Amino acid sequence: MAGNIQVTDLNLSKKLSASFQLAALHGGTTAPKFGAEMETMILQPTPQGYKPITYAQARHFLDALTTQHGFTVRRHAGGKPFVLDGPDGSVICFERYASVLERADKAYSGDLAGLGVFMASIEAHAQRLQHTADAHGLVINPYDFDPWCDAADFTGTEAPSERFAADGFMAHYDAHHPKIDMIDRRTTSTHVSIGYRDPVHLKRMMRILTVLTPSMYAAFSTVLPTVLAEQDGQKVLMKAADVKPGQAATPVPVPRALAWTLAAPDRSGLPAALVRTIMDPAKTLQDVIRVYCNRPVLRHSSMDYPKSFNRLAREGLPVGGKQQLLTLNDYTAHIGTLWLDHRADPVRLEARMAGTGLWKTKALACFMIAGFLNPGALDQLEAMVQQNGITADDVLKARHRVAFDGLQTIVNANGLTAAALFLQAVDIVATTLPAAETAHLDDLRAMLKTGLSDAGYLWHNDADPDLMKIPFAERRPLAVLKNG
Repeated sequence: MAGNIQVTDLNLSKKLSASFQLAALHGGTTAPKFGAEMETMILQPTPQGYKPITYAQARHFLDALTTQHGFTVRRHAGGKPFVLDGPDGSVICFERYASVLERADKAYSGDLAGLGVFMASIEAHAQRLQHTADAHGLVINPYDFDPWCDAADFTGTEAPSERFAADGFMAHYDAHHPKIDMIDRRTTSTHVSIGYRDPVHLKRMMRILTVLTPSMYAAFSTVLPTVLAEQDGQKVLMKAADVKPGQAATPVPVPRALAWTLAAPDRSGLPAALVRTIMDPAKTLQDVIRVYCNRPVLRHSSMDYPKSFNRLAREGLPVGGKQQLLTLNDYTAHIGTLWLDHRADPVRLEARMAGTGLWKTKALACFMIAGFLNPGALDQLEAMVQQNGITADDVLKARHRVAFDGLQTIVNANGLTAAALFLQAVDIVATTLPAAETAHLDDLRAMLKTGLSDAGYLWHNDADPDLMKIPFAERRPLAVLKNG
């Protein structure tokens, strides 16, 4: 896809949807990937508690891959390894501050036959994380909402991206972007992306993922008791232990579902028009793009413009006293900054909800690959939505309530809970899998049957002080772990 193609309002949504078709034809959308945000995943013990690793510590991870795990450097950036090729065909990409992404480009073919290979790459990635953490006196954080991450904790230097100011310190960046620590570091964590065969396939996946996102947010939430409270006239998420006597506070077992809404309501949330378009089987990807392009905000080159992409495509973007025409790359960047519950662009569909637990990453990757890339499973998931009578209004209500109600969130007019809906979906996917691969969903299924996510367990039980000491590869859902 030529990213510098200029676009105007003339048949804009048709041109942009064609770019998705072009990407599919070029065969670049089939390899899934998963990423670990290392700044929230690997922590350093200090006398004051656990704090995020520095940028310099994160670089040790890449160094260890090249010196101890047989990776070779494909590309450097700023004198540092940036893209690494693994001996098993996987690819490691260092992206943004302390973020490591892995793609099984060569090892995975994009169909169920290669699922085991991709799951094995996740296992290997986890082992490398554990090895590196142990070697440097670090620990792997079991929580996907990190109450220890504050702007003052970050002192990393050698900035790899524009997220850092010229002096290379995260604190300097945060001074200009005060909401970043609430948003990025507390919502991205581990994410999984998969490709699509064509725009019709992508639209079908978006519909299923939109329905299931409240349930998935709740299922994968592992957070110390967190509340919504008012502080200095603003609503904020905070640890329940920090609530002052007499301070009003509402329990929030799924803070991931609320963080973006609090921090950037103009660029997040689920607009009703978008949900209704995605949920309507008769609507196409072109219709979805039309809604995206009419949202009254455009983010371009780290600036927010209070105009829609459609309008700026007609008028041009004011840059240096001139009107600059928008390009397809601008569109891709635009939808990438909307930060809806999942991202869909000309490359892949991405879900950011797996947290840091290995069992979560494996379960989410297995569910998405087997459920969305297997035509039979996708057909059954669509039938499930239809049979349960889930409407766009149901999705909007559930998406709001899940932050507070967790797995007990009601998702349709008949009182179906988020836990029950996701369990139906997991059972559907499991029946389409080879017997050897169903184990990747076992912990998820067992947890859903208890109706108690890790966050729910921690609300009703004292936090285990030894939880941080459980080896990363051995962590399981707490309700399952505690009950054998």
